[in-house]
Amino acid sequence: MLDPVTLAMPLAKRIEEEILRTKKLPNGEEIRKILAISGWRGFIRTGGWPF
Repeated sequence: MLDPVTLAMPLAKRIEEEILRTKKLPNGEEIRKILAISGWRGFIRTGGWPF
């Protein structure tokens, strides 16, 4: 099992890039897109951690 911080850091980086690109906080739909691009489909589907 991976450390949660190891999993969260790449996700935080993608969210940071989105904020810098759009100059606003992403809404729920944008977060779901970021999660899907990052391979977190299990998180979206179940509403919880993918492991």
